[in-house]
Amino acid sequence: MIIRLNQEAQQQLEALMLRTGYTSHNHCINVMISSVTNNLRREDEKKAKIKATHI
Repeated sequence: MIIRLNQEAQQQLEALMLRTGYTSHNHCINVMISSVTNNLRREDEKKAKIKATHI
C-alpha cells in the first residue's frame, strides 16, 4: 500500500518514530493502524457488554 503524506504529516510521522524508536516508516504506520483498530474493537466490545447488561 502506498500512503502519500504531506509535509506536515511526514514531520509528525518522523517525530513519532523518534519517540517510539521505530526505524521503518511502514512499521510505524502499521502499528498505528493496528492500535486504532484494536482500540475501536475494545470500545465496541465494551458497548456491547453494557448493552447486554441493560436488557
